[in-house]
This record gives sequence, structure tokens and C-alpha cells, in this order.
Amino acid sequence: VELAARAEEARLQRIENERRAAEQEQQAERAFLASVTVGVDGVTHQLERLKEGCSKPDFDNALDALYTLFSQICSKPEEIQFRRVRRDHPKFLEDIGRHVGGKEVLIAAGFKFAEM
Repeated sequence: VELAARAEEARLQRIENERRAAEQEQQAERAFLASVTVGVDGVTHQLERLKEGCSKPDFDNALDALYTLFSQICSKPEEIQFRRVRRDHPKFLEDIGRHVGGKEVLIAAGFKFAEM
């Protein structure tokens, strides 16, 4: 009986720790999102950060990917598939997301992060 009580206490403690960690992660994400200026000034600033934070070939590749993304949205704004970007997608991470200012430029352009 004592062993079962200790196991239950440990389980409850683990659940509480996981809840706290998830809450801290959500608070950090909200702070991150709030730190990005939305609009033309924000996009300009994040593109400058992107340019400063990576090599010329990486910056050119990121710009090409952003151009493709925005071109698709403009050509077919009704297509939801073009308006969603999976932030854990390998191609997004390779071209844009891994660079300083990469995710932020999308936030500045009006994208919202949603739970995956």
C-alpha cells in the first residue's frame, strides 16, 4: 500500500512538472510573438536581421523561399494550403526557419503560430 501511494505521488508530481513546463513554454512563445513588430516596418527589420545573420547564399535561398510562399498566397489567396506553413517542416527549417529573423519575418507579415 505504501509503495502504491509513493508511486501515485511520483506520478502526480511528474504530471505537475509537465504542466509547469508546458505553461512556461507557452509564456515564452507569447513573449516571442509579442516581441515582433507586425507590418511593413517589422518585415523590413526582420529581413535586415535575416541578411545579417546568414551567408549570402543562405540569404538568397531564404528570399527565394519567401518569394515563392508569398507569390503562391497572392496568386491563390483562397487556397488555405498556401496560407499555412508548418514550422517544423524540414524545408521551412532549412530555407527560412533556422535563421535569425526567419520565423520573425513571417510573424511580421501577419502569420500566426498555431499548435502543431
